[in-house]
Amino acid sequence: MSKRALVIGINDYAKIKPLRGCVNDAHNIGSLISKNADNSRNFDTKMLTSENGNQVTKKDIKAAVTTLLTKPADMAFLYFSGHGTATNLGGYLCAYDTEAYDEGFSMQELLALINQAPIKEIVVILDCCQSGALGEVPSLGQTGISFIKEGTSILTASRSDESAMEVNGAGIFTSLICDALSGSAADLLGVVTPAGVYSHVEQSFSAWDQRPLFKSYVSRSTCLRMATPKVDLKLLRDIPILFADADRNHNMDPSYEHSHRAAKTENIEKFKGLKKLQTAGLIHVNRKGDPDLYYAALENASCKLSPLGRFYWHLASAGKL
Repeated sequence: MSKRALVIGINDYAKIKPLRGCVNDAHNIGSLISKNADNSRNFDTKMLTSENGNQVTKKDIKAAVTTLLTKPADMAFLYFSGHGTATNLGGYLCAYDTEAYDEGFSMQELLALINQAPIKEIVVILDCCQSGALGEVPSLGQTGISFIKEGTSILTASRSDESAMEVNGAGIFTSLICDALSGSAADLLGVVTPAGVYSHVEQSFSAWDQRPLFKSYVSRSTCLRMATPKVDLKLLRDIPILFADADRNHNMDPSYEHSHRAAKTENIEKFKGLKKLQTAGLIHVNRKGDPDLYYAALENASCKLSPLGRFYWHLASAGKL
């Protein structure tokens, strides 16, 4: 699969206040998005940062973004951390040479490139002030109205009229994005999607803080990164073997406990699998008091699938895992 990523971080500006954490944020994102948790290759990543004397100009941003979005690919990822601003003509990603009446790279131009891109799936993450302007068409006289093509997901640090906070040299939004990509937003298989990332980030802000936005027009879940799976795939596929029906109990007895004189190798292995499923919240024990499987087995109790467990039962039964 052809997957390209462009990661931009700008601390240094000629005529506006410099920032402290954008370059570090960019490197953190670049490191995570380039490889999956098992160190396998993910995105082919290009970094564009204002460090070692490099000045990231409007021309540099436009050239790099145009290259990212005009060449065919299965998936493209764009991250920007720096100053952002908005006028009555729309939003802008601010470059080193930003000045009055030349605010930077236009979000309207970025949106046009996204909507014309020969790329199946596009994910854009913006950590800058007024970043929520991406996707809006101000000429219509209405904010909050988004126009993006199918297969596109946009996550922004704030609404079109809000600032994005930086604390101790790091963007709060990007710090949460990194947590999400590292596994906090992963499903049981380790899949991290844009929707999962947004859910993780959004819950971390109060009603008084900046409000991150998520704009998406997709027909399937997009995998941004593979984190460490919480449950082995083979075990998930074996759920229909342990539970013949999604609503049927799995009966246990002392032979499931390895230290019992009646222990059976086959049941000991089943017990190990059931324990992992319980830890992941996929099963519940039908027993009053202590829900530990050890006591449930000794007392001939049973266990059943939780709602999440039934979901994975159906996926496994349909051969979708």
